[in-house]
Amino acid sequence: MFEDALKVAPQFVSKPIGAYRLDERYIKGVDIKLSLPNKISNDLENLLYRFNSNNMSLEDIAEFHILFERIHHLPMVTEELED
Repeated sequence: MFEDALKVAPQFVSKPIGAYRLDERYIKGVDIKLSLPNKISNDLENLLYRFNSNNMSLEDIAEFHILFERIHHLPMVTEELED
């Protein structure tokens, strides 16, 4: 199924699959700071180092997911940044 998504996704994504976003992003209506483009690689590396993937509780998985979403490393397919 994932391979099928990769075959379809390029028509919706302006950057190569796996590329980090190069622009600053925000989420409307939420006071959360997302990673700056020049910090994405470092933030992802620190996140992966912080969690032991062989021994994660459900709470650890939830925390990892929240922190991963705050890095927000991929370009959005359907998001339009309008004020």
